[in-house]
Amino acid sequence: MHITGYHKILCLFVLFFLSGVQLHAQSTISGRVSAAENDEPISFVTVYVDGTSNGTITDENGVFELTGVRPPAKLVVSHLSYLPQVKEILTKSDLQVDLTLEKRVLNIAQVQIDAENTRAKNIEHFRLGFLGNDKWGQEAVILNDSVLFFNIVKNKGGSAKPNFFQQHNFVKFEVTASEPLLIDLPRLGYTLHVDLVYYYEEPEKTSAFSYNYYKPYDLKSKLKNNRIAKNRNKAYYNSILHFCRALHSGTLEQEGYGLYYTEEELGNLFVKKDFHKISIDSNLIRISDDEMAIKGLGGSVFMICYFYNYKGEPGKVRQAYDSGLHSTSTIYIGSDSCVFTINGILPESCVTFGGAMGRKRTGAMLPKYYQPSK
Repeated sequence: MHITGYHKILCLFVLFFLSGVQLHAQSTISGRVSAAENDEPISFVTVYVDGTSNGTITDENGVFELTGVRPPAKLVVSHLSYLPQVKEILTKSDLQVDLTLEKRVLNIAQVQIDAENTRAKNIEHFRLGFLGNDKWGQEAVILNDSVLFFNIVKNKGGSAKPNFFQQHNFVKFEVTASEPLLIDLPRLGYTLHVDLVYYYEEPEKTSAFSYNYYKPYDLKSKLKNNRIAKNRNKAYYNSILHFCRALHSGTLEQEGYGLYYTEEELGNLFVKKDFHKISIDSNLIRISDDEMAIKGLGGSVFMICYFYNYKGEPGKVRQAYDSGLHSTSTIYIGSDSCVFTINGILPESCVTFGGAMGRKRTGAMLPKYYQPSK
């Protein structure tokens, strides 16, 4: 996923974290995982559906069985010592999946000796970029940050400085991981297993891609469960996931969203911006039960206003964008035909979100089939 402009950061998460409600029949997927070099079975391999809490592990014979899979889906096979592999489950006929894994080989270029304070700053910069700087991201914890490796490309004017928050100090900030990342999301009640494919920052662009498996806390306390449920609802409303579901189902206004188009008029002393409430219903084309497309709006930028009540739940949409309790985001449509599925999957660089939605990163993300509690 690609982001153009740091203020539009959350486009990078659109590909692997957005989704909607899937109504297809569920399937049971079974298979065997073995090593590519000798076909020996691999035990304790994590097998999961990307972006969900649905997963299992292989037994001593490398065999697994995973129920409740809703095609189309991405089945991810992950292990500490092997490179992850992804299998597309396109129909419910894909019931048997046998996979071979390649050994992880540590790139010599990754081997580095960082000063303790420099590494700590690198980790913190990545944590803020990947997890977010809001209340959700600030409380999230990377449990095994020792597996992170950093490649800092210096600028032409001199060496990269430790303060990587100033982008002009470096040409590229790249992060890789030698094992799956384990991230604690205490506000949302999940431990997140992340297979990081890539993460890098360049001036005016941040890009990332990963596969994610949510493991819910096993909480016995009703009070703690209620608190977690409320937090999940708060993270869900006014998120990219929430917006894409509403867009797909044609319920933007019912879910509290208004779209506004900006016109600029040149006055005597300043540029005046007028915001007009609009509808893009005529630009939404249903391709199938699973897919829709936004047609003919390439290059357009709209303001999204989310109107809410005192609980943060959807409220009444107003004609004026600046009235009532509301939060603002922006959406940039980069192509004349942006296809998205019922799971909210969008083509790379097709849509970029900024503002309030753009600030919600991995620390505020929820499984793709999450439904808010009442």
